[in-house]
Amino acid sequence: MEWLTALGIMFGIATGIGGLWLGIDNRRTHERERLDREKDLGNIKSSARTLIRLELEQNQTALSDIWQHTVMVLPSGTPLEQQFKQRLALIETPLPSWQRAAWNNLTPELALAFEPDLLREIRTLYARLDSLTERVGIIKGRMNADLKHDYDEYRAGIPPQKEALEDTLLAAPIQSFVTDTQPLWSECGELYRQLDFGKVLVAGQAKADVLCASLLDVGCLGRHR
Repeated sequence: MEWLTALGIMFGIATGIGGLWLGIDNRRTHERERLDREKDLGNIKSSARTLIRLELEQNQTALSDIWQHTVMVLPSGTPLEQQFKQRLALIETPLPSWQRAAWNNLTPELALAFEPDLLREIRTLYARLDSLTERVGIIKGRMNADLKHDYDEYRAGIPPQKEALEDTLLAAPIQSFVTDTQPLWSECGELYRQLDFGKVLVAGQAKADVLCASLLDVGCLGRHR
């Protein structure tokens, strides 16, 4: 009988140890699963941030090239002609189709990838790009085709014999066009100045760097465990 009692005790101990190890193993499994989920979520956030940042960088480059190298290059001529030429440069240079595929298609991921304030900043950037495109279109719509044709003929004249623009019959309609579009021209300039891509790009990159560091920590934790 004693050996049966001892056997029962040993069986109980073995069962307890086995249960303990099973519990430890389950906890380790759950911890690994948690770390894997965190890593997957981190990858989603990082990918979304990268795609949005690339689109914003492309939009920034395209807009800067047009504005700085075309629209704001001070042309030759009298002050009135300079204003007219700048407006021509703005409406004759095709604005790009702003890159926004990731912004439009990653709606669920955006809420995970960006803080609410940064999301609002990005949304504002796209709204301002759209507003700029809209105002350029309005200016273009106010350009009279005959006026553009007559101005092209004026420009084709030989400089020594060519009158100053203000001394020609074109002066009045061109002045009217410049005056009529001045509010829109000013709004376009203000929108360009308000398009602060840098703030969003720097903030997004900083968050991405922090995220990458945290992902490395998760990877190390997973290996150590």
